[in-house]
Amino acid sequence: MKLAISIPISDLIPIPGTFYENIIRVFDKKAKLFRSSPKETIFQSLKKVGIDSVELLICLKASDRHIAQAKELLTTFDISVASIHQSLSNKSSITLEEIERLCRIARSLSASVVVLHSEALGKSLFDLAFVGKLSLFQQIHGISFGIENMAKTPFTRDSFIYKATEFSSIVRRTGSFITFDITHMGQAGDDILRFFEANKDKIINIHISDCLKSWINQYVISQAYTHLPLGHGQLPIDSFLKLIKKEKYSGQLTLEVNSNLEQICRSVTKIRNLLF
Repeated sequence: MKLAISIPISDLIPIPGTFYENIIRVFDKKAKLFRSSPKETIFQSLKKVGIDSVELLICLKASDRHIAQAKELLTTFDISVASIHQSLSNKSSITLEEIERLCRIARSLSASVVVLHSEALGKSLFDLAFVGKLSLFQQIHGISFGIENMAKTPFTRDSFIYKATEFSSIVRRTGSFITFDITHMGQAGDDILRFFEANKDKIINIHISDCLKSWINQYVISQAYTHLPLGHGQLPIDSFLKLIKKEKYSGQLTLEVNSNLEQICRSVTKIRNLLF
C-alpha cells in the first residue's frame, strides 16, 4: 500500500490560479501552511510520520515549465508522485484534450494514476466513443484512471456521481477504476464499509479524511464539516482502516485532510498505527 498526501502544485511553486482556484485557496488551511512554513520543514515532518509520496493536483494554468519545477523540488525532498489529480476548475466538465494532457503529465512524473471527477466527466461516461478514448489513453500512456465519487449538493445534476450503486456500476462499464473518497460518500449518506467490500476489486486509490453530519453539510459543502482530520468527524475510520487491512488492500491511500501540519501528522500516525 502506498501512503500519499494530496497537494496542489500551486502549493509548491507560484502558478497563476483561475478565479475558482483562488477562491478555494482562501479557505484552504493546507495552502496557508505552505505559505507560512518552509517546505523543507513540512516535508521533513511528513516523511518522519511515513509520507513519502504525493497526489499532485494540477492547476489549470500549470505549464510544462511548472511541472518540471515541481518535479525538481519534490526530487530534492525525496518525494515521489503517486498520482495526479485534475484541476478543480474543471469541476463541471473536462475535455479529452485536457485528460490526455494529464496523462502526459503523469508519465513525466512517473505517476501511475490519474484522478478524474465523475462530475466533470458527467454524461460523457455514457458515450461509447468518449469511453473508448479513455481506454485508449490508459493503454498508450500506461496509466489508470481513478474516477472519483463526488459529494451531493443542491446543484448536483447527476445522481450517479454520488449514489454508491449507480456510481460503481457506471465506472465498471467504462473499464476505468475507482478513486474512493470516503468523505464524499459519508456526506452523501452511503455506507463506506459496504462500498469498499463491494468494489475492492476496482478501487485503486482511496481519499481518506473525516466528516461531520450536519444539515449545513447536506446543502452547502462546508470546509468546517468535510475533509477533517481523522477522528474529528463521524465516519467509522477505525473500522474502515481495519477492513482494508483485513482485505489486504494494496492500492494508494491518499490523505485529503484540510488542516494544519500537526493534525495532518496525527492523522498519518493514526493510519500507520492501524495498518502497519
